[in-house]
Parts: sequence; C-alpha cells; structure tokens
Amino acid sequence: MKNVVSVNDALQANMKDKSYLDELILDWDDRCTDGVIQSGSTIHDILNKLLPHPNLKQLSIRNYPGVRFPNWLGNPLVLNLVSLELRGCGNCSTLPPLGQLTHLKYLQISRMNGVECVGSEFHGNASFQSLETLSFEDMLNWEKWLCCEEFPHLRKLSMRCCPKLTGKLPEQLLSLEELQIYNCPQLLMTSLTVLAIRELKMVNFGKLQLQMVACDFIALQTSEIEILDVSQWKQLPVAPHQLSIRKCDYVESLLEEEILQSNIYDLKIYDCSFSRSLHIVGLPTTLRSLSISQFDSFRNQWS
Repeated sequence: MKNVVSVNDALQANMKDKSYLDELILDWDDRCTDGVIQSGSTIHDILNKLLPHPNLKQLSIRNYPGVRFPNWLGNPLVLNLVSLELRGCGNCSTLPPLGQLTHLKYLQISRMNGVECVGSEFHGNASFQSLETLSFEDMLNWEKWLCCEEFPHLRKLSMRCCPKLTGKLPEQLLSLEELQIYNCPQLLMTSLTVLAIRELKMVNFGKLQLQMVACDFIALQTSEIEILDVSQWKQLPVAPHQLSIRKCDYVESLLEEEILQSNIYDLKIYDCSFSRSLHIVGLPTTLRSLSISQFDSFRNQWS
C-alpha cells in the first residue's frame, strides 16, 4: 500500500470492477503510524475508495494506520466475504459491524491494541449467521466483550494473549466444538453452555464453568486440557483423555475427581506442589502415561 498515496491512486486501482478477484490483501508498512498522507488525503479516505467487487471471498487488512475502518466493511457491498482478517490495525478503537456479513465463516482479529471494548457495534443488525471460526489474538488492551447476540453456527473459538479481558463470553454456543483460551488470566466466566464441545485447551486463564445440558459424554472424551497457574480452579469441567497441569496448588483435588478416575490416559505434571503423597492421593486407574518434572520433593511423594 505504500504506492497508494492519494484518493486518485485508489480510484485508478478500480477495485470495484475486478470481478475475477477472489482474495485481496491490503498491507501497510507496520512502521507507518500517521493517518495522513503527503497529498493531504487521509488513509481512511483512500481505503474507502478501495471498495472491492462483491465477488470477493477473502479479505485481509493488515497494519492499517487509520483510526476508522472503511465505510464499506460490514455492509452489503461486501456481503459475499467468506474469510476476513484484521491484523495490526492498532489505531482503530472499534470494530466494524461484521455480524452483518451473512456469508462470513472465518474471522481473525489480532493486534488491535486500540480496542478496549467489543459490543453491539461488532454485531450490527445481525448475528453472524454463518460464522464457524472466530479468533482473537494479542489484544493487549481489550477489557470487555459485551455479548448482545449469539453465534448460532460457531464451531471454533480461539482467544490468545488478551491479558486484560474480563467478564463473560457468549453463553449460548450450542454448535461449539473447539474452545482454546491461552494467556487470558483475568477471564472470569460464570457459565458457558456448550453441547458439542470436543476439544478444550486452556492455559493461564481465570475461572470457567461449563454447562453441558443433554451433552453426549462420548464426544467429550477427546478433550485435552492444560492447566497453568490457576489457583482458583479446583474442578475440571469435562473428562479429558489428556491433562497437563503446570504451577498448580490444587493437584490433589484435581486428581481425586471422579471424572478423571475412569477417563484420563495421559497425565503431565510440571512444577506443582503437593500437600500429600501421590500414594495417598491415588492415580487414575486408566492412566497409560505419566510425566512429572520440576518437582523438588518427588521421592517423598511416593512414600
């Protein structure tokens, strides 16, 4: 985008007539932080004139230095978008109304450090009718997600490195199959209703309670959970086959849960403390693989 320095340059690109274009990547130099171009046109003005043809299926906007997204993003002019990536647009404080993109299936949002709250503006007048995969990553200043709508077809939700995020996630994720939460230590959720969850990966998060009403227990047995430094989390929400525990003070209570005793195959324990010996606690009878490391008093725990 360094060669597009004026509205006239954007108009000459004639993007709206390129009906053969399936994928478009708009990438600015990540060192560019000024929203004003030498000609006097703002980057927002230029991006507004880069309206793509309605046939476009995949769009990436990277390192955009403007403070607002283009007016056409989220409206019927790009209704056929299937995949959208917003990355490194750090000056934007709000997200466009992407819920109105009725064909959107894949949405990735990352390094949007100007965003502190995600609310109704994100959903617009619809509720992500086709969205299957939603990913938030490296959202360093994001604090609240005010979920006013649900995601009826969301199958995968991934949240990584959102250190200030608190509050709750959408509660009725009835189609969710995979949930990943990494490095969201302030995330304290009261409840999350899931019916089809198959894979659960959580590292360094706050507190989560899953409600699985009328859930097929067999489907849950493929779950994988990793626990890292979560002093408040004393119970497992599902029955995993694989469990990794790091820096946890409640290892005994986790291992003694009935839900583990007949389901877990692979157990890894790193840098944890025990108040009782493993011999007294007892290990799951189904266990096939056990790994214990960075454990100073290892020998004493077997006596």
